Amino acid sequence: MRIFPNFQLRILFLIVGFFILSCASSNITSSWRKPGFKSARYSKVLVMALLLKESDWSFRELMEQHLVDDLKNLGYDARASFKEYGPLAFNNLTERQALEKINAEGITSVVTIVLLNQTQERTFIPSRAQNASVDHHDEYWWAYYNSVTGRISNPGYYIIDTKYFWESNVYMGNGKELVYSVKTNSFDPVSTNLLAHGYGKMIVREMTKNKIF
Repeated sequence: MRIFPNFQLRILFLIVGFFILSCASSNITSSWRKPGFKSARYSKVLVMALLLKESDWSFRELMEQHLVDDLKNLGYDARASFKEYGPLAFNNLTERQALEKINAEGITSVVTIVLLNQTQERTFIPSRAQNASVDHHDEYWWAYYNSVTGRISNPGYYIIDTKYFWESNVYMGNGKELVYSVKTNSFDPVSTNLLAHGYGKMIVREMTKNKIF
């Protein structure tokens, strides 16, 4: 058995903690399942992200692809709408035209990813000078000097927290009827890639738990 030095263990714990916190930044706020719905093995699934108009197309592609990959891991023939049809393929189509378009390809289920809202909050982090008092007394002047200056020298600053409010729906059958809906929040993700990865894992886990797939 290989024994890690202390500093390697600390790095390992930091990495694990980072991924735990990244996953914990998203949470389910509400969900709905069609009464009486009985799950079925719908093999060909289309994943379609609908984001804000100002969102980068690469963001949409990321969100779709991560969910597609997670569904493929369960054995489904999942397709990303962005890759299959392009970003504007369903614009200006009627309901009949849109259904004919995907049903002709054998798409039996559609999973949507909708960014309902995106907000930014500016939070002030006060100077540490407010907490400069200590409950102990350093034995030597230089230790006290370093301890206190370390607490009073940092000015206050602002941080920007980004919050995403999501909704995912599952539509099944030839008419693509709604059978499941789930709302989530994501708080200040480290990156869009980690956000997409965490969201895909969470949604697939919830759909599986609710026996949608």
